[in-house]
Amino acid sequence: MSPYQTHYYWEHQLEKNHSFWKPIMPAEQDLSQSIFVHTAIVGYQANLLDFNWTCYSEPAKLLGFLQYIYLPAAFYHWLNPEEENVLIPLIQAQELAEYFQEFPINRQEKMAKELAVLQSFWEIEDPASLLKVLIEFAEKFNQTWQSSNLNLGIHIFAHTSEIAEHLLKLSEFPEILIEDFGMNEIELKKMCAEFYTNKMIRRNFLSLLQNRIGCIT
Repeated sequence: MSPYQTHYYWEHQLEKNHSFWKPIMPAEQDLSQSIFVHTAIVGYQANLLDFNWTCYSEPAKLLGFLQYIYLPAAFYHWLNPEEENVLIPLIQAQELAEYFQEFPINRQEKMAKELAVLQSFWEIEDPASLLKVLIEFAEKFNQTWQSSNLNLGIHIFAHTSEIAEHLLKLSEFPEILIEDFGMNEIELKKMCAEFYTNKMIRRNFLSLLQNRIGCIT
């Protein structure tokens, strides 16, 4: 069993005050395996705008993060739209299911289904296959969890070039790209390409994600 498959691992990380959404510099040997993740919790009622990036080198660890950290936090805010701060209710699946039962049946069924899908992914042993289904899960998730009160979102990128392409789709005009990210298309693509070979570029790129690139939905 993967150590990331139980809530005890993530509970221990919380006890150490670990920041799950801080882009961590990947180890040199893991650069080619770096998986970038952008999560969003947007609550209009509470004026909550929470956009974050993080980076994992293992699909299994990303799966654990989604199952035990992001989805419980996102669903808590979906059920409590007046909450102004991001809270992580780190509890076991059965306790979370019991909490869902306090709310309308359509909501609890949707949430329980999402968590069940993630739980089923632990049966996938091949990392590439696991990453593929996680990306597909995120795409479907983004289509489902949108409302007039709160929007949730997950974007997963297996390569920095995918981030560049996504940002370019969001910025229809070159001047918008420069205004938002401080660089043009050529500079952005160059930075993403050199992420894997230039340590200084890596630091600048992670800083860009954390400080300049918020909403990407």
